[in-house]
Amino acid sequence: MVKNSITTHPTIAHLLAILILILASGGSFCANAYTMPADQLLAMSNKQLCDKAWAHWKASQLDSALICYSIVAGHTEKKQSLNDLQKVVIANANIGKIYLSYFYDFGRAMQYTLKAEDIAKRNQLNKLLADIYYFMAVVENYKNDVYNDFAFNPQAFQLFKKSFYMAVEQNMSNTQVEAIISLIISAARNDKLELITQEANTFLSQAINDTIQARDFARCLCRTVLYLAKGNDENALRELSQLDASLKVEKVIIPQYQSITHQCKFFFYRIMGDDASALHQLNFMEQFDLEHGIREGVIEALFHKHRFYQEKSNSTLANEYEVKYLKAKDKFLLDAKMAKVDEAKVLFKLNEANHEIKEMSYKQRIQQTELIAIAVVAVLLLMLLVIGWMSYRRMQEKNQTLYQHNMQLIANEDRLRQLQQAEQQPAPEPTAKYRRSNMEGEEISLVMSKVDRVMESSPEIYSTDFSLEQLAELTGESRIRLSQAINQVPGRTFYSILNGYRVREACRRMDDKEQYGGLTIEAIGQSVGFKNRSSFVAIFKRITGLTPSAYLKQPTAPDSPTPETHADNAEI
Repeated sequence: MVKNSITTHPTIAHLLAILILILASGGSFCANAYTMPADQLLAMSNKQLCDKAWAHWKASQLDSALICYSIVAGHTEKKQSLNDLQKVVIANANIGKIYLSYFYDFGRAMQYTLKAEDIAKRNQLNKLLADIYYFMAVVENYKNDVYNDFAFNPQAFQLFKKSFYMAVEQNMSNTQVEAIISLIISAARNDKLELITQEANTFLSQAINDTIQARDFARCLCRTVLYLAKGNDENALRELSQLDASLKVEKVIIPQYQSITHQCKFFFYRIMGDDASALHQLNFMEQFDLEHGIREGVIEALFHKHRFYQEKSNSTLANEYEVKYLKAKDKFLLDAKMAKVDEAKVLFKLNEANHEIKEMSYKQRIQQTELIAIAVVAVLLLMLLVIGWMSYRRMQEKNQTLYQHNMQLIANEDRLRQLQQAEQQPAPEPTAKYRRSNMEGEEISLVMSKVDRVMESSPEIYSTDFSLEQLAELTGESRIRLSQAINQVPGRTFYSILNGYRVREACRRMDDKEQYGGLTIEAIGQSVGFKNRSSFVAIFKRITGLTPSAYLKQPTAPDSPTPETHADNAEI
């Protein structure tokens, strides 16, 4: 497909070629009831559908082409890529061209072209707009030629201009050539060359690639227009003589350009007042178009001959060509009516196909909805399974933690029970050292209560060098009396009492995360009076049954040991 073009060939050449094909075959076309399943069509991309439609169009299988184009044209603009939007515009424009070229249905042709224009405008597809405006001008001009006998049509003329300037702005060489040739024909036919001198100069100033078909032909026409507008007939005639030569250098050229050459020469010679040369070109035009099946060219040639002889007051020839013109036109309109019958057949098949496609599209939407619903349910079930599995894992972890905590509590209770049983055993007899001591039970209790008060309230006990002498001083007792009282209590020594209070304070500090959470185990041991980590860990484990690290890892720490939980009589 030629880049930035609504169709795969230049519009003017394309339309004329199609008209030749139709008119030569008497307005018939090859109907082809589309047999491809609707689901296969719906599965195709916009590009695939447009390519398939163009293939059917070239084969004159219009119903198939329209079905493919209609599917693309029916796609909404939402969620469409830029390339897909271009295909939607092209599909609408080409539907319009089929209705014009095959069925002479100007209304439908303009309807689809306006839809293409609207989509292209809203999405700023300016390169497509240039060709759309050109085709709109062709529709208006064609309708005017059929019903208004080739009269000047200002609306079509302005649309050709709009297409031309937009093509210049977008650097679209093919459309520039087509538009300027159409402007020249329209202006020369009605002796209004002054309306296009600016456009002719603009075209001549453009750098157009020499591979563009009819480029030199269009330039030659522009120079002719400018010379005629200035009244320089000599240079205009020189340019006219170059028209045929400009076509001969073209590698590929269609007969319509030769027909346009005779047509333009006729108009230009009339403007210069050379009636003989004008009539000569008109005869060439009629003969050439008749040989090549360009019926609309023949009709126009007969019309101009009628007007030519009418102006020359040759009523006999004027009437003769008027009759020929009217017969040719009536035959053309009759073929157009026959084409309307063919159009009705195509529309019937198109409606059937569209109905089938809509039903299939509806079924596909239902299936898609069902698949989405199934997918949503599957996702929800998967989420529930994941949530259930995670809850089961959390429950297992919680149960394991509770089990370990309960086992630890049971172990602690067993150790406490063992300690209580040991305390309830009969006290051993006093050692020989204190057997003769005269301290009684009440006196011992009094001294021990003083010891407990000091241990409870004095921070001095957390000093690493705290001694029995310091305790005696704090209690107000002599060292000997204090030592006798302590040692006469079964299972108690100065260090067992001191270590019990220090371990209890260490437990309290390990539980107080806010104040002591930043301290290490060794630092906590030192803060309560233990000289090193090893002695702290050993004494802590003897008293609590746990190491400091194990104590900290418990989910809920057991109650701190009481000072009565005794340790061995080891020094710190």
